[in-house]
Formats: sequence, C-alpha cells, structure tokens
Amino acid sequence: MQRLFLQYKGESLGRYIRERKLLLAARDLRDTDQRVYDICLKYGFDSQQTFTRIFTRTFNLPPGAYRKENHSRAH
Repeated sequence: MQRLFLQYKGESLGRYIRERKLLLAARDLRDTDQRVYDICLKYGFDSQQTFTRIFTRTFNLPPGAYRKENHSRAH
C-alpha cells in the first residue's frame, strides 16, 4: 500500500500525513487562540519541542512567530 501511495502521490504516506497535520496546525495557529502546546497534542506530536522543530523547518518560523504574523483579525 505504501508503495502504491508513493507512486500515486510522489511522496511517502508518513510525509503526507505529517504535512497535512502541520497545515491543520498552522490553520489553528491563525484562526484560534489555542495554546501551541494544545495544538501540538491535538495533532499527535510527541512533544512541543518536536512540533516546534518540524513546524519551523516547514514554515521557516516557529509556531509563536507564525501566529503573530498570520493570526486572523477576528481573534
């Protein structure tokens, strides 16, 4: 199944899932006032440190800075 997914999507299933979780976490940072720690737990990251490292690598900003730059005006 993983081989088929890789052929179809061009990326591993694990990478696909991690990227989707990060996109959802980024949305929560923008659109909610949930704590970063709660968001990291919500999407199954082992620790806030791991979440912050992976998030920063993906978005070139740590979660707190990402929120400050992108937080929706409604909050």
